Amino acid sequence: MAVGATDAATALAAGLTIISAALAAGLTIISGAICNR
Repeated sequence: MAVGATDAATALAAGLTIISAALAAGLTIISGAICNR
C-alpha cells in the first residue's frame, strides 16, 4: 500500500511538473510571437 501511494504521489508530481513546464513554454512562445509582430 505504501509503495503504491508513493508511486501515485510521484506520478502526480511528475504530471504537474510536466504540465507546468508545458504551460510555461506555451506562454513563452505566445509572448514571443506577439512581441515579434
